[in-house]
Amino acid sequence: RAKKGSAAFFGSRDVKVIIAAHYQPEASTVPEGGMFPDHILLALQVKSKGFDGSIFYKEHPATAVFWHPIVGPTRCGLYKNPRFLRLLERLNINCLPSDSNFNGTNILHSSNIVLTITGNIAIERSLLGLKTIVAGHPWYEGLPGVVMLEDLNGFEFVDESWLKVDKDLASRARQFLIEKIIDCSAPNSILLGMTNE
Repeated sequence: RAKKGSAAFFGSRDVKVIIAAHYQPEASTVPEGGMFPDHILLALQVKSKGFDGSIFYKEHPATAVFWHPIVGPTRCGLYKNPRFLRLLERLNINCLPSDSNFNGTNILHSSNIVLTITGNIAIERSLLGLKTIVAGHPWYEGLPGVVMLEDLNGFEFVDESWLKVDKDLASRARQFLIEKIIDCSAPNSILLGMTNE
C-alpha cells in the first residue's frame, strides 16, 4: 500500500492533503485531540468539509519502535492494526512510507496541505514559514502558521500564497515560541544557539 501511495503522491502535481500521524497512544491525541482521538475521524472530517482531492496518510516513523532500551515496551503497536489500514483503504486514502522525509523538497514545498491532530510537524513547518492545519488543541495553539480545522468551512481557501514559504510567518512563529516557553526553561537556555537568521 505504501509503495502504491508513494507512486500516486509523487506522480501528481495536484493539491493533496497529507495527514501526518502521531506516535500513539499518547496524550497528544487523548485528551489534546479533543473531538479527534484518531486519524480516521480526522480523515472523515476533511471529506465532510468538501475536500475532494487526494488524501495521503503518513505514519509516524516511531510507530515501528515496539521496544525502547530506556522506556521498555512502547505500547504503540496497540493502536494500529490491519482493521485501521482497511478503514484507510475504504476511505480511498493512500499510505506514504513512514520514512518519507517531510523536510524534503518533494513533500514540504510541493502543493500540499499538511494536517495533524496536535503533532510537532506544525511547529517545524511554522518555523520554516509554512502553514499547517491542526485539528486538536496542542500547547502551541495560537502559533503563527497554525490553521485550526474547526475554523475552516471548506478547502476553498487554498491558493498559491497559502502553499509558499513566508519568512515573516517564520519570524513570528519563532518569537511566539520564545515567549511561550521562556519562563518554562532554565535561564537563557531557549536562546542558546539561536540567531536572527
